[in-house]
Amino acid sequence: MFEAIAHGKSSLLENRWWIYQKERFPIFKYGFLIAIFSGSAVSYPKLLGVETSSFGIAWAVAFIVIFCLFFQMRIADEFKDYEDDCRYRPERAIPRGLVSRQELGYVGLFTGIIQFITTYLFNPPLLLFLGLVWGYFALMCAEFGVRNWLKANLSLYMISHMMILPLMALFCLVCSGSFKTIYLLFCLTCFFNGIVIEIGRKIRAPQDERVGVETYSSIWQPKNAALVWLISIFLTTVTAIWTATQIGFGWQLSIALCVCLSPTISISWWFIKKLDRKSAKWIDRMSGIWTIVLYFSLGLLPLWLSS
Repeated sequence: MFEAIAHGKSSLLENRWWIYQKERFPIFKYGFLIAIFSGSAVSYPKLLGVETSSFGIAWAVAFIVIFCLFFQMRIADEFKDYEDDCRYRPERAIPRGLVSRQELGYVGLFTGIIQFITTYLFNPPLLLFLGLVWGYFALMCAEFGVRNWLKANLSLYMISHMMILPLMALFCLVCSGSFKTIYLLFCLTCFFNGIVIEIGRKIRAPQDERVGVETYSSIWQPKNAALVWLISIFLTTVTAIWTATQIGFGWQLSIALCVCLSPTISISWWFIKKLDRKSAKWIDRMSGIWTIVLYFSLGLLPLWLSS
């Protein structure tokens, strides 16, 4: 019996799809962050006093749809970066033959079906908001028809791709309650925090930069990238406090984010001074920690305290 269990566990770990998710889309890491993000968004209308759907079901629907969407974005990147990966990063999953683009395409289609069915069964009118997200995602996949121009203007490239995050947040918000213009504040916070995550994960120490791998530290220079990351955090802080004030949680959120600001500033200063691998990794880690504290304090925590 125990041998069978051990064999099953070994087979799971050796499965190429399990290896793929570990390398390219860690399901537990992303799942946790997406759960916090979607839970925060679903909580917000309830905290505003909007008549809401069943919280647990709305959260589950929002989580499933957004998790699938993030995975679809990973698949889209695999297609978009295929030639560069084959040339500069042959150790990655697709160039080395772990999985194929065709297989990923089928998986992406399957997740789309899951999104449609889940949304339809929960609340058919929400398909309009899902279609809005899908439409923008399709434009992203087509690089808005100006791929070369966007690649030559990294700042605009980043902004154009981060715009999908407010749309994802909006979908989660309307899962809980009917659309209100006040939701746009929450969406704006998500936009700026998306920039925090995006820049944070693409800052490298000079010795870790690779030919053919675009990072903000290589294009903007390391110190400038760290400063822009820090500015993005300050912008997120301002919009988050503004958003939290609408639900009577402004000063509490201010305390939580100010506690995070101290190590955030210290880490960015550390990287600017040392420009080493360890400090660069901590910028990425701090982006994740910041995101968890932000979304937990913007929805789930105040909802729990008010119950």
